[in-house]
Amino acid sequence: MSTPASAIAPRLIRPSKDGQEGEWSYLLHANGHDYIFPALVNELGHLKGLLDKAWREEGETRDPADPNVFVNKVIYWKASEWETKIRPHAEAWMNTHGFEWPDIPFPRMELRKIEDRGGEERVTEVLNLTAMAASEKLEHPTLMVYQFRDAQGEEGNGRRPLMQWWMEGFIDFRGRGLRGALYSVSRACERIADWGRHPELMKRWVEESGSEHMFKLLSLHDQDAKKVREEELRVVVLWVAFCRYIASLKTTYEGEQSRRGSRRSAPRTNEEALALEQADLFKTVAVLKSGVCRKPVATGTGTHHRYRYLVRGHERIVNGKSIWIKPQIRGQGEFLNLATGTEEAREAAKEIEPPTKITINVPADVAAPESPPAVDVPQASAEPSSPVEESPVLIPCTVERTPALPERPSLLRSAVRAFLSFFRSRS
Repeated sequence: MSTPASAIAPRLIRPSKDGQEGEWSYLLHANGHDYIFPALVNELGHLKGLLDKAWREEGETRDPADPNVFVNKVIYWKASEWETKIRPHAEAWMNTHGFEWPDIPFPRMELRKIEDRGGEERVTEVLNLTAMAASEKLEHPTLMVYQFRDAQGEEGNGRRPLMQWWMEGFIDFRGRGLRGALYSVSRACERIADWGRHPELMKRWVEESGSEHMFKLLSLHDQDAKKVREEELRVVVLWVAFCRYIASLKTTYEGEQSRRGSRRSAPRTNEEALALEQADLFKTVAVLKSGVCRKPVATGTGTHHRYRYLVRGHERIVNGKSIWIKPQIRGQGEFLNLATGTEEAREAAKEIEPPTKITINVPADVAAPESPPAVDVPQASAEPSSPVEESPVLIPCTVERTPALPERPSLLRSAVRAFLSFFRSRS
């Protein structure tokens, strides 16, 4: 395995002039001189490689129904689970078989790493890996690699994280050895640190060939079959680990299978096992399936009861965008550890906040509809008198006020929500 003797760190910038932002670029500093090269930055889900224009014409589309087109299988994984849950599968395989071609669960996988070891949880790396078996055109089994890294926490439209191109190319599996043909940002940094000792030559080459072509030349790896670069080895270990990890997932169902309909096939069962693992992962991370980072939305403290209640975390669509309402405690006072809206919660709330008696004075004709008793009325005098307003007779009435709780959802609404959530989880 080869390691660089010296390298410089790339700095991702976006220069602006007269209020207009320019394109993303790399600012590299070597031997007292600055060099600027174009950088590829795009939203998660719309990533493009360095050589996409050379391999595919603009506007060209690929039909997913075509058997020659690989369907992209997106798989999320947590960085905290790498050491204990995923890497042991690669170690067990390589200790026995070396760099032999493993069984492939999905020809094309997009591995999205969620950094959850402190700070805000977000997607920090994307590896798009396509496995191509040996054929008439390929002498050895080959792994096509696209690698992207996060762009310093930047976000694009729709709050998707921005990712920067990092590495691209092919890795051949030759029995117990590897040979790569790759481009990478790290290789460009190594070459600039070396070639930067002659700044006059560097500047002349950039002016003659252009910064984009020069960056490709700097990014190209050396064709040395005896050396395996560390970044190539890391990609292979990741891919082998996930191939073996997916194959190890439980693919049998507990209990008796349903007799209705057709029996589930083995590939369908393997995919369902992975879907269950992914569903459990999204319950514990602050990232949605689209890669958008869940951000809490300010919803206030709720009504001012003398008890507190729990609001479960849920996803909501606002103005066409998916947002995440984080789990929160609303209200004040003693905590009510029951589901809001159930009969048990209503009874417990009455014990915490008992009904309050309020005295209200109401008119006599309203409170007592029965006919009043007969009363002797004196005869009116002949002299005219000014009219006198009669004050209404008020009768005290006691009304009990119970604490207000959210209305209990209807049975039909609950059934519709359960039906929709079932199909969302299946998709």
